[in-house]
Amino acid sequence: MESEFQTNGHKKNHLLQIRLDIEQKKRLEALATASGFKSVSDYVRVNLLNPSIEQKLNTILNLLQDTKKKTGEKEKNANRNSKKI
Repeated sequence: MESEFQTNGHKKNHLLQIRLDIEQKKRLEALATASGFKSVSDYVRVNLLNPSIEQKLNTILNLLQDTKKKTGEKEKNANRNSKKI
């Protein structure tokens, strides 16, 4: 069984500190508790490191749009080069 400070056999021994105002801290604590997490750290870790389906779909959409732009540019260049010949 893994300890509270291990995930997938990796120790969680690196510390990240952030500064919040009191309202932000209370909100994070409330969100963590309402979501069933034992700690704010667990809540933040899951929400920051595991993108939501919306974030994943946006990433895919952006990659497709970039690919479409690059493909369009290559086709324009190919057409220009064929007209020169």
